Amino acid sequence: LKEIELLIEKYKIKEIIFYDDTFTLNRERIIRLCQLLIEKNLNIKWKCETRVNLIDEELLQLMKEAGCYLIGYGIESGNQRILNILKKGITIEQVEKAVRITKKAGIETLGYFMFGIPGETEKEIKETINFAKSLNLDFAQFSIATAYPGTELYQIAKSSGKVPKDWESSFYALAGQGKILSLCELPPPTLKNYLKIAYRSFYLRPSFLFHKLIKIRSFGTLKYYWQGLKLLFKIES
Repeated sequence: LKEIELLIEKYKIKEIIFYDDTFTLNRERIIRLCQLLIEKNLNIKWKCETRVNLIDEELLQLMKEAGCYLIGYGIESGNQRILNILKKGITIEQVEKAVRITKKAGIETLGYFMFGIPGETEKEIKETINFAKSLNLDFAQFSIATAYPGTELYQIAKSSGKVPKDWESSFYALAGQGKILSLCELPPPTLKNYLKIAYRSFYLRPSFLFHKLIKIRSFGTLKYYWQGLKLLFKIES
Protein backbone atom coordinates (compact mmCIF):
# COMPACT_ATOMS: atom_id res chain seq x y z
CA LEU A 1 0.00 0.00 0.00
CA LYS A 2 2.88 2.36 0.73
CA GLU A 3 4.10 1.91 -2.84
CA ILE A 4 0.69 2.91 -4.16
CA GLU A 5 0.62 5.97 -1.92
CA LEU A 6 4.11 6.94 -3.14
CA LEU A 7 3.03 6.66 -6.77
CA ILE A 8 0.02 8.86 -6.12
CA GLU A 9 1.78 11.50 -4.02
CA LYS A 10 5.07 11.74 -5.92
CA TYR A 11 4.10 10.90 -9.49
CA LYS A 12 0.41 11.90 -9.46
CA ILE A 13 -0.63 8.67 -11.16
CA LYS A 14 -4.33 8.01 -11.66
CA GLU A 15 -4.31 4.32 -12.54
CA ILE A 16 -2.33 1.19 -11.71
CA ILE A 17 -2.18 -2.37 -13.04
CA PHE A 18 -1.59 -5.32 -10.75
CA TYR A 19 0.55 -7.78 -12.73
CA ASP A 20 -0.50 -11.05 -11.12
CA ASP A 21 -2.19 -13.84 -13.10
CA THR A 22 -4.17 -14.88 -10.01
CA PHE A 23 -4.69 -11.59 -8.19
CA THR A 24 -7.48 -12.93 -5.98
CA LEU A 25 -5.78 -16.21 -5.04
CA ASN A 26 -5.44 -15.02 -1.42
CA ARG A 27 -8.97 -13.75 -0.83
CA GLU A 28 -8.35 -12.31 2.64
CA ARG A 29 -5.29 -10.40 1.43
CA ILE A 30 -7.29 -8.77 -1.37
CA ILE A 31 -10.15 -7.94 0.97
CA ARG A 32 -7.72 -6.18 3.29
CA LEU A 33 -6.09 -4.31 0.42
CA CYS A 34 -9.45 -3.11 -0.86
CA GLN A 35 -10.53 -2.04 2.62
CA LEU A 36 -7.35 0.01 3.04
CA LEU A 37 -7.77 1.65 -0.37
CA ILE A 38 -11.29 2.64 0.63
CA GLU A 39 -10.39 3.78 4.15
CA LYS A 40 -7.53 5.96 2.93
CA ASN A 41 -9.70 7.38 0.15
CA LEU A 42 -6.86 7.08 -2.37
CA ASN A 43 -9.22 7.47 -5.33
CA ILE A 44 -7.09 5.33 -7.63
CA LYS A 45 -8.39 3.30 -10.57
CA TRP A 46 -6.89 -0.13 -11.13
CA LYS A 47 -7.22 -3.36 -13.08
CA CYS A 48 -6.07 -6.92 -12.52
CA GLU A 49 -6.19 -10.49 -13.79
CA THR A 50 -7.44 -13.62 -12.08
CA ARG A 51 -9.17 -16.97 -12.53
CA VAL A 52 -12.92 -17.31 -13.01
CA ASN A 53 -13.15 -19.65 -10.01
CA LEU A 54 -11.45 -17.24 -7.61
CA ILE A 55 -14.07 -14.51 -7.42
CA ASP A 56 -17.55 -14.07 -5.97
CA GLU A 57 -20.15 -11.29 -5.85
CA GLU A 58 -19.14 -10.02 -2.41
CA LEU A 59 -15.48 -9.73 -3.38
CA LEU A 60 -16.30 -8.09 -6.71
CA GLN A 61 -18.45 -5.44 -5.03
CA LEU A 62 -15.61 -4.61 -2.65
CA MET A 63 -13.09 -4.47 -5.51
CA LYS A 64 -15.36 -2.13 -7.44
CA GLU A 65 -15.71 0.16 -4.42
CA ALA A 66 -11.92 0.17 -4.03
CA GLY A 67 -11.41 1.38 -7.60
CA CYS A 68 -11.23 -1.76 -9.76
CA TYR A 69 -12.62 -1.04 -13.21
CA LEU A 70 -11.47 -4.06 -15.27
CA ILE A 71 -10.64 -7.73 -14.67
CA GLY A 72 -8.93 -9.97 -17.20
CA TYR A 73 -9.83 -13.66 -17.13
CA GLY A 74 -7.73 -16.44 -18.68
CA ILE A 75 -10.59 -18.32 -20.32
CA GLU A 76 -8.54 -19.87 -23.16
CA SER A 77 -11.26 -21.98 -24.80
CA GLY A 78 -15.00 -22.30 -25.24
CA ASN A 79 -14.79 -26.08 -25.35
CA GLN A 80 -14.71 -28.15 -22.15
CA ARG A 81 -12.54 -30.88 -23.67
CA ILE A 82 -9.83 -28.34 -24.50
CA LEU A 83 -10.08 -26.79 -21.03
CA ASN A 84 -9.50 -30.26 -19.60
CA ILE A 85 -6.47 -30.83 -21.83
CA LEU A 86 -5.05 -27.54 -20.56
CA LYS A 87 -5.83 -28.63 -16.98
CA LYS A 88 -7.48 -25.28 -16.33
CA GLY A 89 -9.59 -26.69 -13.52
CA ILE A 90 -12.60 -24.62 -14.59
CA THR A 91 -15.88 -25.25 -16.40
CA ILE A 92 -17.75 -23.39 -19.12
CA GLU A 93 -20.46 -22.64 -16.56
CA GLN A 94 -17.94 -21.04 -14.19
CA VAL A 95 -16.72 -18.82 -17.01
CA GLU A 96 -20.24 -17.69 -17.84
CA LYS A 97 -21.03 -16.96 -14.20
CA ALA A 98 -17.78 -15.07 -13.59
CA VAL A 99 -18.37 -12.74 -16.52
CA ARG A 100 -22.00 -12.23 -15.54
CA ILE A 101 -21.36 -11.30 -11.89
CA THR A 102 -18.35 -9.15 -12.80
CA LYS A 103 -20.50 -7.11 -15.17
CA LYS A 104 -23.22 -6.97 -12.52
CA ALA A 105 -20.71 -5.42 -10.11
CA GLY A 106 -20.00 -2.68 -12.65
CA ILE A 107 -16.52 -3.94 -13.58
CA GLU A 108 -15.46 -4.35 -17.21
CA THR A 109 -14.29 -7.75 -18.43
CA LEU A 110 -11.44 -8.87 -20.67
CA GLY A 111 -11.26 -12.47 -21.82
CA TYR A 112 -8.06 -14.17 -22.96
CA PHE A 113 -8.42 -16.97 -25.53
CA MET A 114 -5.99 -19.07 -27.55
CA PHE A 115 -6.11 -21.44 -30.51
CA GLY A 116 -3.96 -24.34 -31.64
CA ILE A 117 -3.94 -26.51 -28.52
CA PRO A 118 -2.60 -30.04 -29.17
CA GLY A 119 -5.53 -32.11 -30.41
CA GLU A 120 -7.78 -29.09 -31.03
CA THR A 121 -10.00 -29.30 -34.11
CA GLU A 122 -11.23 -26.60 -36.45
CA LYS A 123 -14.73 -27.09 -35.05
CA GLU A 124 -13.47 -26.43 -31.52
CA ILE A 125 -11.68 -23.25 -32.60
CA LYS A 126 -14.96 -22.00 -34.06
CA GLU A 127 -16.68 -22.90 -30.79
CA THR A 128 -14.20 -20.73 -28.89
CA ILE A 129 -14.80 -17.75 -31.19
CA ASN A 130 -18.57 -18.09 -30.84
CA PHE A 131 -18.27 -18.56 -27.08
CA ALA A 132 -16.23 -15.37 -26.76
CA LYS A 133 -18.95 -13.45 -28.59
CA SER A 134 -21.71 -14.95 -26.45
CA LEU A 135 -20.19 -13.87 -23.13
CA ASN A 136 -20.94 -10.15 -23.34
CA LEU A 137 -17.28 -9.35 -22.64
CA ASP A 138 -16.08 -5.77 -22.95
CA PHE A 139 -12.82 -6.84 -24.57
CA ALA A 140 -11.23 -10.04 -25.87
CA GLN A 141 -7.67 -10.98 -26.70
CA PHE A 142 -6.95 -13.92 -28.99
CA SER A 143 -3.61 -15.63 -29.58
CA ILE A 144 -2.09 -18.79 -31.03
CA ALA A 145 -0.84 -21.28 -28.45
CA THR A 146 2.93 -21.12 -28.04
CA ALA A 147 5.06 -24.03 -26.85
CA TYR A 148 7.36 -22.23 -24.43
CA PRO A 149 10.29 -24.55 -23.58
CA GLY A 150 9.93 -25.96 -20.09
CA THR A 151 6.14 -25.69 -19.92
CA GLU A 152 3.68 -28.57 -19.76
CA LEU A 153 2.20 -27.48 -23.08
CA TYR A 154 5.67 -27.83 -24.60
CA GLN A 155 5.99 -31.37 -23.24
CA ILE A 156 2.56 -32.32 -24.59
CA ALA A 157 3.43 -30.94 -28.03
CA LYS A 158 6.85 -32.60 -27.97
CA SER A 159 5.45 -36.01 -27.05
CA SER A 160 2.98 -35.78 -29.94
CA GLY A 161 5.78 -35.02 -32.39
CA LYS A 162 4.79 -31.40 -33.02
CA VAL A 163 8.08 -29.82 -31.91
CA PRO A 164 11.11 -29.72 -34.26
CA LYS A 165 14.45 -30.81 -32.80
CA ASP A 166 15.94 -27.31 -32.95
CA TRP A 167 12.85 -25.54 -31.58
CA GLU A 168 14.06 -25.24 -27.99
CA SER A 169 17.52 -23.91 -28.87
CA SER A 170 16.23 -21.38 -31.41
CA PHE A 171 12.87 -20.60 -29.79
CA TYR A 172 13.38 -16.93 -28.95
CA ALA A 173 15.00 -16.12 -32.29
CA LEU A 174 12.13 -17.75 -34.18
CA ALA A 175 9.48 -16.16 -31.95
CA GLY A 176 11.06 -12.77 -32.54
CA GLN A 177 10.66 -13.33 -36.28
CA GLY A 178 6.96 -14.05 -35.84
CA LYS A 179 7.33 -17.75 -36.62
CA ILE A 180 4.37 -19.87 -35.59
CA LEU A 181 4.58 -23.53 -34.61
CA SER A 182 1.27 -25.31 -35.01
CA LEU A 183 0.62 -27.64 -32.08
CA CYS A 184 -2.55 -29.09 -33.60
CA GLU A 185 -3.36 -30.60 -37.00
CA LEU A 186 -4.10 -27.25 -38.63
CA PRO A 187 -1.26 -25.50 -40.53
CA PRO A 188 0.07 -22.11 -39.30
CA PRO A 189 -1.64 -20.12 -42.11
CA THR A 190 -5.01 -21.52 -41.07
CA LEU A 191 -4.42 -20.63 -37.42
CA LYS A 192 -3.40 -17.10 -38.38
CA ASN A 193 -6.54 -16.78 -40.48
CA TYR A 194 -8.70 -17.85 -37.53
CA LEU A 195 -6.92 -15.25 -35.42
CA LYS A 196 -8.01 -12.59 -37.89
CA ILE A 197 -11.55 -13.98 -38.01
CA ALA A 198 -11.77 -14.01 -34.21
CA TYR A 199 -10.72 -10.39 -33.77
CA ARG A 200 -12.86 -9.01 -36.57
CA SER A 201 -15.97 -11.03 -35.77
CA PHE A 202 -15.73 -10.05 -32.09
CA TYR A 203 -15.00 -6.34 -32.42
CA LEU A 204 -16.97 -5.55 -35.58
CA ARG A 205 -20.32 -6.85 -34.36
CA PRO A 206 -22.97 -4.11 -34.78
CA SER A 207 -24.19 -4.61 -31.20
CA PHE A 208 -20.65 -4.34 -29.81
CA LEU A 209 -19.88 -1.20 -31.82
CA PHE A 210 -23.16 0.41 -30.79
CA HIS A 211 -22.56 -0.12 -27.07
CA LYS A 212 -19.02 1.27 -27.37
CA LEU A 213 -20.09 4.33 -29.36
CA ILE A 214 -22.80 5.37 -26.92
CA LYS A 215 -20.24 5.32 -24.09
CA ILE A 216 -17.86 7.76 -25.77
CA ARG A 217 -17.52 10.86 -23.61
CA SER A 218 -14.31 12.42 -24.91
CA PHE A 219 -12.25 12.91 -28.05
CA GLY A 220 -9.49 10.87 -26.42
CA THR A 221 -11.76 7.84 -26.14
CA LEU A 222 -12.91 8.26 -29.74
CA LYS A 223 -9.28 8.42 -30.90
CA TYR A 224 -8.47 5.29 -28.86
CA TYR A 225 -11.28 3.34 -30.51
CA TRP A 226 -10.30 4.59 -33.96
CA GLN A 227 -6.72 3.38 -33.47
CA GLY A 228 -8.03 0.00 -32.34
CA LEU A 229 -10.28 -0.24 -35.39
CA LYS A 230 -7.34 0.41 -37.72
CA LEU A 231 -5.33 -2.31 -35.99
CA LEU A 232 -8.06 -4.85 -36.75
CA PHE A 233 -7.39 -4.46 -40.45
CA LYS A 234 -3.65 -4.83 -40.01
CA ILE A 235 -3.87 -8.31 -38.52
CA GLU A 236 -2.07 -10.70 -40.85
CA SER A 237 -4.11 -13.35 -42.56
